[in-house]
Amino acid sequence: MACQSAPEQAPAAEAPMAEVAFDTYGTADVSAAESTPVRTIVGALEQYAGQPVTIEGKIYQVCQMKGCWFTMDGGDGQFVRINVPRDESGNYVYTFDKGISGRTAYVRGTLEAEEISVDELRHYAQDNGRSEAEIAAITEPRQELRLTAEGALVTKATS
Repeated sequence: MACQSAPEQAPAAEAPMAEVAFDTYGTADVSAAESTPVRTIVGALEQYAGQPVTIEGKIYQVCQMKGCWFTMDGGDGQFVRINVPRDESGNYVYTFDKGISGRTAYVRGTLEAEEISVDELRHYAQDNGRSEAEIAAITEPRQELRLTAEGALVTKATS
């Protein structure tokens, strides 16, 4: 009796990728495919500081006054603040939707490390609806990573 080989099987078809829908902000072209996770950037700041970069991560907090900034969690207590640029008159070029916390964002801009004054930290806390006691407890400046967003893609809310 001759050995029979198993019939050849066709390779499994890859499942089609679900199409992701985004809200678009700003004027720069942003590519989700060319992004670097925010945790990677925080871990190698010297490589990325001052360079144009597209970062990817979950939105943590959003300015509840105007939508002029949001933060992304970089891990280990580090956050990156994403700021909206201003025009020559000092007006915001655009603003973010205030309800985007928890969504994924892809943001294009230049990353900088800056010391943030107590007054500015208190202003951010007020924008985010913190209590008077929480605002008064801010007594020291803090080093912060900032990126002014030339453009951003934010995943749309799922229903």
